[in-house]
Amino acid sequence: MRTKTLLLTVALAAAGLGAQAATDVTSVNAVGYINKQIHLNWNLIGAPFQSQNNDPSYYLLDNLLPADQMANNLVCYKLGPPAQVAFFAPSDGFWDNSQNITIDSGNGVILYSSPTGENPINFTFTTVGQVAQSVVNAGVTNPIPRSQIPQGYSIQSSQVPQVGQITADLGFNPQANCNVVLYNQGNPANPPSQQYLSLGAPYFYSTDDGFWDPSEPVLGYADSCFMFSSAAQTWTRTFNVN
Repeated sequence: MRTKTLLLTVALAAAGLGAQAATDVTSVNAVGYINKQIHLNWNLIGAPFQSQNNDPSYYLLDNLLPADQMANNLVCYKLGPPAQVAFFAPSDGFWDNSQNITIDSGNGVILYSSPTGENPINFTFTTVGQVAQSVVNAGVTNPIPRSQIPQGYSIQSSQVPQVGQITADLGFNPQANCNVVLYNQGNPANPPSQQYLSLGAPYFYSTDDGFWDPSEPVLGYADSCFMFSSAAQTWTRTFNVN
């Protein structure tokens, strides 16, 4: 499936995103951007791109969720061990306690946008990075840990910036029994005021059945999900831009 995000060649991206035309490209090296909306209440955010120059600081919370693009009181939770929490207030203009929090490719964080905050509205930020692609047909691989008490669920996301069903479109073919949980969407009839209020019912996958029950979960751009896996496995995707 052709990537649905906006992709640009590295050479074009280096000149600045604002003046560039969006296009599919055939270059092995491609960067892209996603305009990601943050809803009030609960959000599950993933890192859909990789560092363009193998710089580990790219994955820092301060860089992936830049303070100058945040617009409401926010709490960011990263599951452990160890669990980590960072805070943002528009009146401060910076993330507090974020120094060691990363959002690694294929993982994710919980982002809570307060409905009673300083600016309680949905807002959009832009994330930019290199598109993960297969090299000599080697898959783009994300290890899925075995989830055990007390750790419980891990947070997982697609390493390829696309939207769709987790298996049919995003290439996660479970090798072990697992379930996925997303936040319920509130007020879907009124998109500008959409809010994610509570956890939904799990989607189950049994390797004996070979399908998701009651249906296949869908992830949006830069979305992540709670995942419980009965054994360690991998989310492997063979993907190229062209």
